[in-house]
Amino acid sequence: MKTITTIDSKWKLRRLDPVDKLDISRVDDLLKDGPGPRDRVFAIPKMPAQVYEILIAEKVIENPNIHGDSSACQWVAESDWLYVNDFTYTPEKKTAYFDFQGLDTWADIYLNGELIAEHEDAYLPRRTDVTGKLLEKNRLVIHFHSPRKKYDAVVLSDYVKDAQGKIKPGARTRMFGTTLGEYLGPKPNLLRVGIYGVVRIVALDPAEIANLHTPYVLSKALDTVSLDINVTVKGKAGIAGHALVKAALLNPKGEVAASGEFPLDPQKYCAAGNFVINNPEVWWPRTHGKSPLYTLTAELYIDKIPADKITRKIGFRNIEQLGDFDFTINGLPLKIYGSNLAPADTLTNVYNPERMNALLDLAELAHHNCLRVWGENERLDDDFYDECDARGFLIWQDFFTTYSMYDVNPHLFDLLRQEAEDTVLRLRDHACIWLWCGGNENIMSGQFEYPGEEMMGLAIFDEIFPAVCSRLDPGRYYHRSSPDGGAYANDPLGGDTHGYTHIWYVPGSYYPVFLSENNRVSPPAKRTMQRMMKKEDLWPAGYDGLQHKNDELPWPEQWNKYNSNQGYWKLGEIENYYDATDLDAMLYRIGWAHGDYLRRRVERYRRGCPREDNTTERITKGHILWLLNGSSNHIFFNVIDYFLEPNIAYYSIKRAYEPVLLSFDVGNFIKLWMVNDSVKPLSGRVFIRLFSPQKNCVVNDFEIPFEIAPDESKFLTDCNRFGQFKSNNILHAYAVTSDGKRVAESFDYADIERHMRFPRDGKISLTVDKGELLLQSSRYERSVELLGNADGDEFGWLFDDNYFDLLPGQIKRVKVLGRHDRGTISAKGYYSDTVTGVEFVRPSSCCGAK
Repeated sequence: MKTITTIDSKWKLRRLDPVDKLDISRVDDLLKDGPGPRDRVFAIPKMPAQVYEILIAEKVIENPNIHGDSSACQWVAESDWLYVNDFTYTPEKKTAYFDFQGLDTWADIYLNGELIAEHEDAYLPRRTDVTGKLLEKNRLVIHFHSPRKKYDAVVLSDYVKDAQGKIKPGARTRMFGTTLGEYLGPKPNLLRVGIYGVVRIVALDPAEIANLHTPYVLSKALDTVSLDINVTVKGKAGIAGHALVKAALLNPKGEVAASGEFPLDPQKYCAAGNFVINNPEVWWPRTHGKSPLYTLTAELYIDKIPADKITRKIGFRNIEQLGDFDFTINGLPLKIYGSNLAPADTLTNVYNPERMNALLDLAELAHHNCLRVWGENERLDDDFYDECDARGFLIWQDFFTTYSMYDVNPHLFDLLRQEAEDTVLRLRDHACIWLWCGGNENIMSGQFEYPGEEMMGLAIFDEIFPAVCSRLDPGRYYHRSSPDGGAYANDPLGGDTHGYTHIWYVPGSYYPVFLSENNRVSPPAKRTMQRMMKKEDLWPAGYDGLQHKNDELPWPEQWNKYNSNQGYWKLGEIENYYDATDLDAMLYRIGWAHGDYLRRRVERYRRGCPREDNTTERITKGHILWLLNGSSNHIFFNVIDYFLEPNIAYYSIKRAYEPVLLSFDVGNFIKLWMVNDSVKPLSGRVFIRLFSPQKNCVVNDFEIPFEIAPDESKFLTDCNRFGQFKSNNILHAYAVTSDGKRVAESFDYADIERHMRFPRDGKISLTVDKGELLLQSSRYERSVELLGNADGDEFGWLFDDNYFDLLPGQIKRVKVLGRHDRGTISAKGYYSDTVTGVEFVRPSSCCGAK
């Protein structure tokens, strides 16, 4: 039987000055503490672990992501690092390999004093043959070279020596590109180093399953699946005639759905079989239904003795492309609503399932059905894709290329091909994988910066990647680069587009075909700002909150230390809000400019067409937000910060992604639209009201019936019957189905908020009922903020709605999620002078709610 021995304990870490080649005879001397704290020998309690996280645990450095400042730990990337493990092993006469699942980046690997491998690609796992090299007592040494020194030494080929400005830092090596700049924080850039994946010994007796592939055909009627089981075996010669594969498929209830035995082809070392499943449980994205998974086990037998076994989850679904980003899932229309995913933490690429699952929980809460694994992200663990299969997320999977042209270099091209092969072979059988994409902004970068010039490295996207996809995963859509597909790369009228309307005029941006990035910038919540920034930087002495003539900064100059990518240039329409006179007002102003931009744009994209006769097909097929999460603490595009705290814009996108949407279109006339992206037809009544905050009452209202089909955007009515009214009144609409369920609600204004007048004397009644909050107000409350405090801990509270508007008399129920089971919760409308609090204790039946 194949045996796997994980080397996860008794590791040691030691810094050393950069050297081209390690003198392996000096390792014993190096495993002694040096004169300073940096030169200690560190015992690593848990592996895998990268250098920064080890040094933080040992209190040698502070976490630079907390304050967004890594200037004090630049020496880490300027040093070489040794990982050393002394381990015992029982040598056997078997083929043996060392598997390194994640090395970042340049590493020389020694076993018992012998150099057995050299590594240069953080995106690729490495398998090294060590047959006959393992002893009872062994020493494994991994010498990581200084990433700073290695990167600085990169020399591009003669082809582009005169054009280095066209080859961006992230395209010059195969280290994780996001660490080469300050884009995701912290500042200055944080070059990582170390082991981020499992290290293990794999011994074969006498063979293993090298690959299991499970393509299938699901009938259009969804009543039959024909499942192929293709097994590739690797091992000693001469075994094929004595080998077979036993396979069993369990349905989602754990019952046997099919089983069989398939002989190994002695020429190809492959086994192939087929199962037919009648009336299968089909997999749906979470917006459409449940996501049941079957379990397939394939076991290799040689001379009737088990040699290897693989277990895999399978979801059966049909995704078909009808047109330009126009897809169906199991015959139903598929509109995409999701976010781009950044690295969970710029400190390390060690997969943290608790942190990632918290992000997936927040994506679920915000009605996502898709996540984009961005081309400048990192190689994510199999567990991530397993979670997405189980949760019903679709994955837009980029290959790992960046905003840049690429050196025409055969060795680089070969590494990129290997990466693509590894990605496709590893992920192609996951139900969650929607499409492959060549990378991020590759074509667009050349068109933006060097219009009309040759696009170097285009063969990567036109030849290498599509060849890999067509050979290993035919039938799945390959998208050349994001954005791409129109008359030019970022053309909103064809393919996908990135929302650069904050710095460009983009013709056709009102109704793009598909947005794979759309963004604005805002700060995190006040509690995070207070934790990440120096007190004197939050609201500097003498700062008046105004943007004066010829001043490009809409915030204090000190905030630039905590921002990257000229974020001050990329805010929402802050001019629609009152000038900021203090920190709270500035956070509100920029936060709501971000949130309101997302709400209004996504509502327009979801309406999908400008006509009112309900005869036009929806133009926009989906929207993927840039950006879901912060990889460090800074002021950026993300709607969830480094501490996993959602901001105003998060709740705005959550409302904009509600399956059923009511949307006011305020222009020359006020129009009310309804969008149904659920899978069921709906009917009922819509109630439209005009509310006066000054009079504190509804001044006009009417109701209409509605009927709406799935995947329909429908103009319901204009509001002309309101006639002429004061523009500081509130527009409010809500829909109730024929069975009494409220399915959609919308608040809007006929003027900008800066011209509105909201009451200050309102009071909110806040009580707890069965673990939920009940809120009622005496006056109209704008942007009610809920905060929690558990013995001084303001972090880790989560509410299923926040920063919402509240009409007097309306009863608002809010679920309390997050990690706290008790504490004080407060509620306050932004313009109100009154804060209301209540003691919260989660009922025992609800403990552990997320």
